[in-house]
Amino acid sequence: MEKEKVFKDSKLELINRNTLNLSGVEKVYGANPNKIILKICGSTMGIAGSNLTIDKLDTDAGNIMVVGQIYEIKYSAEKKGILKRIFK
Repeated sequence: MEKEKVFKDSKLELINRNTLNLSGVEKVYGANPNKIILKICGSTMGIAGSNLTIDKLDTDAGNIMVVGQIYEIKYSAEKKGILKRIFK
């Protein structure tokens, strides 16, 4: 089984709400023309819009380019389980 890459830094560049360049992408969970869900530096990111497409994806370098009308970019941190919080 291939080990998932982990990035500690990310960079977000939004150009005219039509092009999003993003680094630090560890995994793409799903994509459709209205929403893209991905994992970036240990957090989940949702990109909402219309006519969204993934133009470029480099999983080794962790880079992605999304094109389309972008309305929302939302981060949510992964929640740690109770045992992970107790046994830091």
